[in-house]
Amino acid sequence: MYYKNYERIRSAAGMTDSQVSEATGIPRMNFSDWKHDRTTPKVANMKKIADTLGVTVDELIKEP
Repeated sequence: MYYKNYERIRSAAGMTDSQVSEATGIPRMNFSDWKHDRTTPKVANMKKIADTLGVTVDELIKEP
């Protein structure tokens, strides 16, 4: 649901899913599941992703 916004922010930061995965410790498969609407990241993981990308969780999850 929020993947497109995350993808836009991640791309603007010059990172790939693999790099975000490595930086956060979140398995790469989780990003694929998120992208294909099979799961939604847990709040703790959203915080890790937002911190890694230099944004707030609110910015990460807002509708594009």
